[in-house]
Amino acid sequence: VTNDGTVKIGPRALYLLEGATAFSNKKDGAIEPQIASKASYGQFAVNSGKLTAGGGLLPGLIGARPAANSEFRLFLLSGGTFAGSFAHVGSRFTADYSHESASPAFVGAIYDKSGKKTKA
Repeated sequence: VTNDGTVKIGPRALYLLEGATAFSNKKDGAIEPQIASKASYGQFAVNSGKLTAGGGLLPGLIGARPAANSEFRLFLLSGGTFAGSFAHVGSRFTADYSHESASPAFVGAIYDKSGKKTKA
């Protein structure tokens, strides 16, 4: 899939990339995961395919605003590959690429990232 438009993923929806599938977000493309709550948001599961970032990551809040520094695991990496980075991230979110080799591996987005951590 080559995205040069908008891909919106509803809360609790999962966009699967398996086998030899690939998803490429071009510079004029946007990925819009909808976030209803800390436990209900849209995600990609990159199981064995490849996702190439680029363009925009524009999470959409459709519920109450999350607490500052809340992280959402938007791209689950279970054997697949995540390449590149987003050119712009909107809606008071910051992309977090620091967990690509963690267990479990993911690329996330942090809401209203600040220097102070809030209590859970």
